[in-house]
This record gives sequence, structure tokens and C-alpha cells, in this order.
Amino acid sequence: MKILGIHDGQNASAALVVDGRLVRFGLEARYRRSGEYAGFPRRVIRRILNEEKLSGDDIDAIAFSGHVVKTPRTMRDYLKQFGDTSAIGGVAKTALSYIVPGAFRSEWRKKDRLEPLARSGLSSAKATFIDSHLAASMLAYNSGVGIHRRSLILCAGAGNDRMAATVHVAQNGRLERIATIHEDDSLLNMFEHVTYMLGMIPTRDEQQVMDLGARAHGPRVESTQKRFELLFQFDPHLPLNWQRAANLPDTARCQEFLRNHFRRRRFDTIAGAWHRFLSEFVREWVRRCAHKTEIRDIVLCGDLFELGELMAAASDLREVVSLSRSPLPGSAGNAIGAALLVARDR
Repeated sequence: MKILGIHDGQNASAALVVDGRLVRFGLEARYRRSGEYAGFPRRVIRRILNEEKLSGDDIDAIAFSGHVVKTPRTMRDYLKQFGDTSAIGGVAKTALSYIVPGAFRSEWRKKDRLEPLARSGLSSAKATFIDSHLAASMLAYNSGVGIHRRSLILCAGAGNDRMAATVHVAQNGRLERIATIHEDDSLLNMFEHVTYMLGMIPTRDEQQVMDLGARAHGPRVESTQKRFELLFQFDPHLPLNWQRAANLPDTARCQEFLRNHFRRRRFDTIAGAWHRFLSEFVREWVRRCAHKTEIRDIVLCGDLFELGELMAAASDLREVVSLSRSPLPGSAGNAIGAALLVARDR
């Protein structure tokens, strides 16, 4: 059974799974001059098929990661969204989401995503779409403590499939979702806006913000950290979930709010406060998940956990026996996870 996994969003990638085992994996950016690519990974798919001496007819199934993937765009177009954060713009986008239902937009987008398959010699009839959080969690699970041991998979990202984070219980090759945080409460979306506010490039310079923040200290950092702490809280009724404060707009459109909220504060003070807040918040989330479920083996995945500091922040929790991270915590690894999920069910 040959399964081709495809991630056609940011950091596009493809993977080939044969009889439940990963055989090939590649990033489309390696075959592009720009070094960055979002969209259908045509060149890496061609490379994988050529190296394995396969044709499109030899592929039994095609697994796309994500039901909803943001439309591929240039970095310039991507950065424009951080400037379009006025109240009127936010209201207009919210109204449009009611006029054009999410399910309709999803299906329309799926049709577009299937079109490049024919140009690569592949049949769209073999394609299926996999929840991106399930795909990321499946890869993390297969690389964790053992497929027969009960473990907890924590996935956090920028709102893929309209989810900011999920919690899964994994055992015997199965994943059971027990918690979901909505995309409007995404910590990574918030981080991207903090990065932009500091004059850096979102999705590229978050690690630099964390490195800068680790070196900042002083009473101003502590007071600014408290401001961040007021913007998010854990749900008292759903202890594995968090939510944003009522005065904070959805985290994908909070640039204007942040500029007003942190006016006349030094950029290193903001970076230090965010570093402390994010590390402590994620640490508490991991602790709560382990404590409430009584599962001591934790695996982290998702774009947020590409930041190594967050794993280190939770590494000494007494509620956790083993803490590990997916070998590809970012969205690029979803191509592998999607293929593994389809292979499991075939």
C-alpha cells in the first residue's frame, strides 16, 4: 500500500508511506530559488516518484493535510494582513464569515487544492483530506514513547483547521481528541503580531524574539508580563482549555490592540515579558493536561513547539514522567502524519 502525503500550506512538503513505513520525505522549498514556498509541492512530489520509480497509477491513496489551508501568497501579501487591523476591517471580515459559511469556503478551497494533482500525473479520485491537528499528532505519537503505551499529545499552532490547539489521548494506534481551543484564541497568532510589532518578520523571526526576551530582565519586564497575563486565562469549566480576555480581539487581528496596550514600552521589555509569559503559560497548560488526565507521557507538536524553550520550560514538571517533541513539530511534518493516518485505516 503506497500512500502519498501532501502538505500544501506554508513550508509545503510531501511524504511517501509504503506499508505503514515512511520511505521518502521532502520540502518543496529545497527545489525553489526563494527558499520559502507555500502551495502545492509539485517539484518534491515529482522527485519522490522519480526516485522510487513510481507513476501516478502506482499510488493507492493521496492524503492532504488540513481541511482548511490558507491561500498561498507572497511574503509581501502575508505582511499586509498585520496592517489591516482597523475596527472596520475586523467587522467586515467577521460579517463575511457569516455571509459565506465556513463549510462552503472549505469545500471551495478543497476543489482548488485538487486541481494540481492532474498536472503531476495523479488522480484526484484517490485524494482524501485529513484534519491537520490529527496529522501532526499522529506523527508525534509514532515518534513518542511507544505506540502501545498510553500517551498525551499536545498540539498548538496558528489556527489550522480553525483550531489553535488540541489535546489527544493516544493508545494502540488510535487518537481520541479530548480538548479543542478555537483559532481566535491562538497563542501563535498572538506571537506573530508581537513579532511584527517589534519590527521583525512573523513566521521567521519568532526565535529571535525568544532569544532577545531570555536576556531581558527588570521591574519593567515583570509589569509588562502581567499585562500579557491579563489577556489569557484557563477555562474554569474546561481545565485543559484556555481563552482570551473579553477585551482582546481575536488573536489574528490584534495588531492595533497591542500597539495601544504596549505603547511607549521598549522592544526588549516587550520581548522579555512575552518570553516569560509564553513559557509559564505553556508550562501550566502541560501541567494541567498531565494532572487532569493522569497521563504522564507527553508528546508536543505543532508550529508553536518549534520553539525549543517551551519544551524546556515544562521539562521539570513532577506531573510528567517523559516529555518529548515531534521530530518535525511544524506544519511540514503534517504530510507524514496524514499519510500514516490513511495507511492505518486501510
